[in-house]
Amino acid sequence: MADVKFNVAEVTKNLKGVEFPADKNQILETAQENGASEEVIQMLQKLPEGEQFNSPTEVMESLSDEQDSGETGEMSEMDEVEE
Repeated sequence: MADVKFNVAEVTKNLKGVEFPADKNQILETAQENGASEEVIQMLQKLPEGEQFNSPTEVMESLSDEQDSGETGEMSEMDEVEE
């Protein structure tokens, strides 16, 4: 799989409209409805199955954990994420 750069602002933009708590499928569906890029969809597909996320911040933290486990990414904007 190609190295996917993690852009917090882009992912957050595509989470608009998600009614939290939400699971992976709800998040993916909303991101697709929001016109998310293939890169964002690839990142969101890495979210764990069966887990409920209570906020965009929890989604970002989960994605950050995925980045830390193998791929490189840019999480410098993490503190700027707001609901």
